[in-house]
Amino acid sequence: MEAMSKLGFFIRSLHLQLKQLHQQQSANFRKPFTVYRGQGMTKEDFKNLLDSKGGLLSFNNFLSASMERKVGMEFVERTMKKNKDIVGVIFIMTIDQ
Repeated sequence: MEAMSKLGFFIRSLHLQLKQLHQQQSANFRKPFTVYRGQGMTKEDFKNLLDSKGGLLSFNNFLSASMERKVGMEFVERTMKKNKDIVGVIFIMTIDQ
């Protein structure tokens, strides 16, 4: 129980720090901006992605992305060199809060 109590203080402190950081940084991103995510996909997953074109796309995990297209492309290229059966995809996402 003592560990839970200590963990609660940590989580609260982390929450307050994240909230403060968000308030500081959100002023820098008032208008929409674009990020790029390079990813390798199996051919089957890529086909499913194409079949859902025009629909809603969701991710069930956190994503790393870059504001530089080149970074996303480099990730795709490295992934495809490792496995020739992988299809390289670059997601272009507009962030508008």
